[in-house]
Amino acid sequence: MQLRIAREQTSSERLAVGVNGCRFGNVLVTREDDRRGAGPDGTVATAQGEFYVVVQKGRSFQRANPQAKVLVDSGRFLLIDWAEKQRWVEEPGCFAVVPYADGAIDVGLRSGRRAQPRSDIVGLVNSFTAQDLKLQVQGLSAIHTRESTGQGFLQALDICEPVLAAAGCETSRQTFTMEGSQSFNLVGRRRGTAPDARLLIMSAHLDSVNHEGGAGARAPGADDNASGCVTVMQVATALARLPELRHDVAFILFGGEEQGLFGSKHYVNNLSPEDRGRIAGVVNIDMAASKNTSKPTVLLEGAALSQEVIDQLADAAATYTQLETQVSLKPFASDHVPFICNGIPAVLTIEGADDAYPHEHTARDVPSGLDFELHRQITMMDVAWLVSNALPSPGA
Repeated sequence: MQLRIAREQTSSERLAVGVNGCRFGNVLVTREDDRRGAGPDGTVATAQGEFYVVVQKGRSFQRANPQAKVLVDSGRFLLIDWAEKQRWVEEPGCFAVVPYADGAIDVGLRSGRRAQPRSDIVGLVNSFTAQDLKLQVQGLSAIHTRESTGQGFLQALDICEPVLAAAGCETSRQTFTMEGSQSFNLVGRRRGTAPDARLLIMSAHLDSVNHEGGAGARAPGADDNASGCVTVMQVATALARLPELRHDVAFILFGGEEQGLFGSKHYVNNLSPEDRGRIAGVVNIDMAASKNTSKPTVLLEGAALSQEVIDQLADAAATYTQLETQVSLKPFASDHVPFICNGIPAVLTIEGADDAYPHEHTARDVPSGLDFELHRQITMMDVAWLVSNALPSPGA
């Protein structure tokens, strides 16, 4: 098989999933016998073995398989040429490898619709400062490691729970068993006033790991994922300025994400039938503070059932931030996935080209390497999405 790999001009148009080929950012890959839309500047690749598409967490596939021939590198997504005589090293939960197929990956730029900004939302998005975000990330990443069943994780819970409580949330710790040990989800709830109140969820994982140093090694997890947790806490704090909400909101910090999404699976599996039916959308934040692209960029990752939430987030980014947005409907390896697998619309918001960040899961994932203006922009988008749904404007 031969594939044509062509770089397209940056486009602000929405890119449809299921294109004739695979789209990795602004690179379009099509079969050589069908060049429609490939552009004039394409190159042709012939596989020594077979073409595969990789969806990875961090640089997990490349670290485990340094001999892989990468033809297109879009961070979280790769196109590789893998010789038949070779076999890749597998790391379940860290990456997935599937044979190339047209439409298998579509990661494209997606410009939202800029609307008339709401004054109440403008006030909230302008309340965030890069310095405040940095200070909270520094506080969490100063813990030696937030391993899900260790003392450091409990220390982190003790930092985060009072923040949610001070924001007017009813807080609770949900206990679950992970690999024979105990861990926790921290849940903060605010009740809405509507008799038919829907439920909106904003989440992040609190645990951290070090894949280089082994058990007991320092794992500051500043970007992965103190940054996401701080966004959740900052949004909760901002919403405290609103005396009432129409719909219910839950802020959740999960344990056990790095070991296999244990906390989010437990939460979803134990939802009451009433709450399960009321969930209007879930936004999960995982890595929000490393600027890996020339422009501040966020990837919105979900599934077909998440399209409305994706559109709302893209519109919020266009209206209230300077973010460039990308979209993927290939959910993988973060706490939005258990919701999607259970038919609940969920979206991951993650820094653009997240896998270009070289310090994930190491002792070097520290605040000094992060961009807190990007972090602020992603937090602004997330709070705008939440307020526009939890407290719709009159007539909405």
